[in-house]
Amino acid sequence: MKYLIKTSLFLCFFLLILSCSSDSDEPTPEPDTTAPTVDFSIAGFTNASSSSPIVVSNQIQINIDANDSSGIQKVEAFINDEKVGEDTTAPYQIIVDVSGLASKNRQTGKFTDYTLRVVVTDISGNTSSKEQTFNVDNELPMVSEVSLESGTVINGDSNLVTFNVSDNEVLKEVKTFLNDELLSEIAGLNYQVNINTLNLQDGENILKIEAIDLADNTATFEVDFISDNTGPEISLNTITANDIIFQPVDLVPVVEDQYSPVLSLEVVYNENSLLLLEDSQNFNFNFDPDLYGVGDGIFELVATDGLGNVNTLTLPINIHRKLLTINIPEDRLNQAITTAVVFASNMDGSIITAKEILREDRQVVLSIPEEFEASREFMITFYLEDNGGAVSLSTHQNLTRSNLETVNLRPPSRLSGGNQIQVPINNFVSSDFVIGNSDISALDTHISSLSQSFYSAFLDTSNNVLNISTAELENSSNPFDSFYIYNPILGYTYLFIDRPVSENFIVNKEDLRTDNISQGTLNIVSGIQQSAPSFLEIFGAVSPSDSGSNKYHKIFNGGGASNSISYDLNTSFAEYRHSLLFENYFSARNGVPNQNYVVPDIVFDYSNTNNIISLNIQGDNHVLGRAQCIDFDNLTYEWHITFNSQSSSEIVIPDLPDLINNVVSQVQQNQNIKVESVELYSYESIVNYDDYLDKVVKNQANVLDVTDWYQLIFSSRTGNFNRPNREFIFQ
Repeated sequence: MKYLIKTSLFLCFFLLILSCSSDSDEPTPEPDTTAPTVDFSIAGFTNASSSSPIVVSNQIQINIDANDSSGIQKVEAFINDEKVGEDTTAPYQIIVDVSGLASKNRQTGKFTDYTLRVVVTDISGNTSSKEQTFNVDNELPMVSEVSLESGTVINGDSNLVTFNVSDNEVLKEVKTFLNDELLSEIAGLNYQVNINTLNLQDGENILKIEAIDLADNTATFEVDFISDNTGPEISLNTITANDIIFQPVDLVPVVEDQYSPVLSLEVVYNENSLLLLEDSQNFNFNFDPDLYGVGDGIFELVATDGLGNVNTLTLPINIHRKLLTINIPEDRLNQAITTAVVFASNMDGSIITAKEILREDRQVVLSIPEEFEASREFMITFYLEDNGGAVSLSTHQNLTRSNLETVNLRPPSRLSGGNQIQVPINNFVSSDFVIGNSDISALDTHISSLSQSFYSAFLDTSNNVLNISTAELENSSNPFDSFYIYNPILGYTYLFIDRPVSENFIVNKEDLRTDNISQGTLNIVSGIQQSAPSFLEIFGAVSPSDSGSNKYHKIFNGGGASNSISYDLNTSFAEYRHSLLFENYFSARNGVPNQNYVVPDIVFDYSNTNNIISLNIQGDNHVLGRAQCIDFDNLTYEWHITFNSQSSSEIVIPDLPDLINNVVSQVQQNQNIKVESVELYSYESIVNYDDYLDKVVKNQANVLDVTDWYQLIFSSRTGNFNRPNREFIFQ
């Protein structure tokens, strides 16, 4: 030790001599012996005291304030004298990971005290230090028993959520967040929060609970939930706002809720509950406007979900009383038609309502915004005007809102003609007579032509040809397979000519056949003295299929001046139809002629004054009547009027609406409509007028398809039988 002291004194003396021998005159600086100042803080602890331990979690952020006149060389951090960090650049900050330090003593269960010492060294090597005692707490708080489960659907402003928070030491704060926005800060041990979903968008939301202890250990618990404050969505395609409702309508609403089950659907009209549907799989119901008054109304569908959310679909509607629905097939109006109108009239002829029918219309409904009793009678008229000014009208009287609710017009049956076939003939002389025809207009009297194919043949001996004219339905693929020609004079002969006709085919007179011909006689029982020849026509269909297509060949026409008619019948046909005219009696029937015909015991006449047809009828063997109004002088109009003959003693010819501007309008206004004839009908299986409307008029059926026969008694202005009235002149 002494040796160390002598050596030191010698070095000092040597340095002093060197210093005195220097040429510099500067004074020697005083050595820096002043220690730097030091202070520090730990992030999160603003009032930490070195005498009281602080509790930290897994990391310490030390912010150091060090100053010295000569400058700071470094700052260092020590835990229990073990260096854990250093910084040499201001501002001085040292972050220490303490996650590896034990929190508590295993034997005592108490916190372990650790000493944090910060040492500052200046440029001269002077040092200062400061200490802080701390404990380590690495255990997170625990959030548990949250009453809100994931995916729960809630609504309204009151949804209390309770939970529990625990920690091994002391909690500093508990916060709740709704969609990352602070909802509440909870003080004390009352861990609950209310969720007001009225401020939220419907759909998924997140509640977050955050618990922080004194060591800033943070526990986070998140739970997603569904906010649903909106009632079920309602969509309805069968009616829309401001619709006119005139007939029962099946309402099939689609009721859907994205988040909650649909509980019920209530149907309300004008604030009166009609029914409550609670089967979410079957929300179908029928709304019958006839059960409610006409006029404006409010129709509501009120849907409720399982949370009590309500949504209402409100539809203002207007209720009418429907008179008639007319369904119209495509291309129903001929291109020659310039005006088509349907109108309803009171039984006194005054107009109720009218509509023009356009080519694109597939349905026309006549309805009115006033009350119209179900039993009140009215009439419907179809009006057609072509490009030449000619007019056809068809009127049905004695209708009610229940006996004819719908008319389904048939697809058009337009035959396109102009096809001519000439077949060479052999061995015929000028006096020979051969005919062929498929015209069944005398049979399908209730509507326009039902034929799908037509032909007419006549013998031209001067040119040695048989001329055949044909016509078919437009785009038809079902023409006649053969032509039938016959000679009814001096022995019945006939021939089938296959179609198409072979190029080398010749009609030889000797080829006309006489087989399969039988003779028959029919007798007419009538109290009327015969004054004009009677007339019989027989038609044959080769097959039931041809019968269904109304492809009949005319195979006999003839008559006589007595109450008996003899006829020839070709028995090679599959099905037959025939018509008989005797005085003012006419009948059309399925099958071959009967042996006996009994003319109904009906005597009647009519008069026409001021467009009112007065009837004088004796006898009741009739179902309905028809008036035929035709301007034979000018051929400007043809008007057919059907009525209930059992309940009508006079027929009013209806007024025409303003939509119609034709010469017939002026004639009607002048009360000068000409009535050509009136007919009274009866049927084999149509028992009354309503039955007839349903079986024939509703679907424009051919009457011989729904009954085996019909018959009529007529009275005409001239005494002549023009032909049976048409039901619909609507081609």
